[in-house]
Amino acid sequence: MKGKDTNVRLRYLHQEILTASREKLLLLTYEIAIGACNKAVMSIEESNAEGANAGLQTAQRAIRELQFALRPEKAEELSHGLNRLYDFMHNELVMANLKKDKEKIERVMSMLGELFETWQQALDGLWKEGSLSAEEERKFAPLELVGGDLNISC
Repeated sequence: MKGKDTNVRLRYLHQEILTASREKLLLLTYEIAIGACNKAVMSIEESNAEGANAGLQTAQRAIRELQFALRPEKAEELSHGLNRLYDFMHNELVMANLKKDKEKIERVMSMLGELFETWQQALDGLWKEGSLSAEEERKFAPLELVGGDLNISC
């Protein structure tokens, strides 16, 4: 029965991604990265190196997706700062994977959580005000998830 539940969940996630707005894709990517980090921490606590590796690799791919989605032509300074932060987080996760270091993962997870909340609040505020036009939406959101290898099953 569990396999059937997993298939339903994956189909739901797949459909949610296919129909999501650009803004929702951004937030979903953060959620995937945070969830994968959480899975890695739990796997380390259970001495499951393979599970930790899988979670960390998913989180790294999600961070790369966030990097690929940056649009420096729209907000150069913001894009540059986020790019550097994403590089730092990616490198921390690589090192955490080598040493199975929960603290590094938790630090990255905290940063991702703060960024998620900031984007969510900013976008919610703009939507509520009705001040986010279609053109402005494209400025704040990624064009698409371009890497294409992000596994949503984590």
